Amino acid sequence: MSSPRWRAFRACPSARSTAGSRRPPVTRRLPDVQALRIEEAKQMLETGSAPVDAIGREVGYEDASSFSRLFRRLTGISPGDYRRRFRIPDYVRSSSQDARPGGRMLKGSAAG
Repeated sequence: MSSPRWRAFRACPSARSTAGSRRPPVTRRLPDVQALRIEEAKQMLETGSAPVDAIGREVGYEDASSFSRLFRRLTGISPGDYRRRFRIPDYVRSSSQDARPGGRMLKGSAAG
């Protein structure tokens, strides 16, 4: 369920260049890692039904309250509120899965 960008980042977290900066590499990368984790969590909240604490663990936070605090700080909204506001309805997800790559619907799927 992870995006290709997230999988690549997990595979090689130290790929970013550290030349020309006075801060230690880990401190410099932390905001990038946090933003990437929150973006992955947003996608999971929009498309999945896993509990918020499970999503937090999946993207790398052991403590659900830390995940929720950071999510709210970076997005301005709690993870639960984000899900309620931006969740993709099941009928939209299922109809997009019924579509063939050529844009034609499969036999027996709902038109519309």
